[in-house]
Amino acid sequence: MVKYIVDNKEIKLIDFIYTKHPALSYSAICKALRDKDIKVNGKRINENILLIKNDVIQLYINIENNTRKPYKIAFENDKILIVSKDQGITVNNEKNSLIDIIRSDYKSDYELCHRLDRNTGGLIIISKDKSNTPHICKLINERNFRKLYTAIVVGDMRRYKENTILKAWLFKDAKKNTVYVYDEERKFTKEILTGIRCISYDAAKNTSVVEIDLITGRTHQIRAHLAHLGNPIVGDGKYGDYSYNRQSGYKYQALWASSIIPIIKDPSGIMPDESVIDTPRFK
Repeated sequence: MVKYIVDNKEIKLIDFIYTKHPALSYSAICKALRDKDIKVNGKRINENILLIKNDVIQLYINIENNTRKPYKIAFENDKILIVSKDQGITVNNEKNSLIDIIRSDYKSDYELCHRLDRNTGGLIIISKDKSNTPHICKLINERNFRKLYTAIVVGDMRRYKENTILKAWLFKDAKKNTVYVYDEERKFTKEILTGIRCISYDAAKNTSVVEIDLITGRTHQIRAHLAHLGNPIVGDGKYGDYSYNRQSGYKYQALWASSIIPIIKDPSGIMPDESVIDTPRFK
């Protein structure tokens, strides 16, 4: 049995468990709820209730036996590792982050070459040798490799049947960890460029699957730019359509880093010569 005290104001029970054990399988949590192997304030719980600050959580789960890796290997050579990370896990700066788990698995001090939001899943590049990290980061920053994302958004985006590069300006409010997007340049804004192509439209759900080419990599750029266009990402708790999200059933934002495509061959041979493509697994 493990015991925790909630330090958030409000959080759903399953989300809270994931903050403590991001690699714990979803099926194990659901089974524990069905079997009433989770207590909240001393009472056995069988549903995903809302927790408040100072609630006491007791988990009667065999964590080690029910833990799975929160990533899958998509590409590997002797210089780099490209993994597909699950949604709901941070890449660094927190206990049990992706890079911590990978360092533990490989027994080596690997380094991240870029980042993804906690709730964005998909491909991330990791350097096996610190001496190669600056070179890999330079290739990424100079767009020798395209990073494409797949998202499900609210509304019909068939107006972008062909890849369309959209320009806007983004302001970052660091104190609120929120960004704002404008059609025209304003004081303290930075230019953003986002490529958008509609893959399909579901009239019954009024959602579109879109491919995003992230040309400039600003904070929350994809999420905020799509919301600015009137087509927020389904499940996005910060920039999304709250009423739609409540009925969508998505636990996380439907955004996935799905492709890394070489434009110029890496003469060092560190980066892959062929595209690395990952199939989104939205929750």
